[in-house]
Amino acid sequence: MKKVIRLVCVLSMLMMVSQANAQDLKSLLGGVLNNVVGDKATTVSSIVGTWKYSAPQCQLMSDNALMQAGGELAAQKVEQKLLPIYKKVKIENMTMTFAQDSTFTIKNASKTLLSGTYSFNDTDKTVQMVSRVGFKATAYVATNLDGTLDITLAADKLLELLKKVSTIAAKQSSTLNTINTLASNYKGVRLGFELEKQQ
Repeated sequence: MKKVIRLVCVLSMLMMVSQANAQDLKSLLGGVLNNVVGDKATTVSSIVGTWKYSAPQCQLMSDNALMQAGGELAAQKVEQKLLPIYKKVKIENMTMTFAQDSTFTIKNASKTLLSGTYSFNDTDKTVQMVSRVGFKATAYVATNLDGTLDITLAADKLLELLKKVSTIAAKQSSTLNTINTLASNYKGVRLGFELEKQQ
């Protein structure tokens, strides 16, 4: 019952956001619903497939739905700041494939940049990725009602991942390091990607 009341309050607050465009409203509503209702639909079978990068993603770790409404506005600002960073490191053609045999592959265009194995934790809705070249990270995953997949990590792990999958040389490390600065300005966030299903 409390969750329903919170959801009604949050939706009422969202209706007052008259200046929000469609993408902003989708981000706000999606984030609130994931935190109020919970992401029960995310399973290992729901993430299997090839997913293409479509947008930056920022997720808050607060469980309080009313605080989440204001927090989603902050998350939206972070996503807007991530967009030019992602463009500079040229990940617009990045794809992530999670195969049924528990292997993953990350490509940029047709070039394989990272591959290894993954395991899915159904309780935490996380994917533990271990690459063949020593990269190891825990990513939080969420399948959305619109068919997209959100993958977020701690800022330091996102930075490490971007250095491995970016097609830009190390001279762009100052651009990537702004991610750490960004994360330090917004406490309790995870950063990553929204991906669209390809196959």
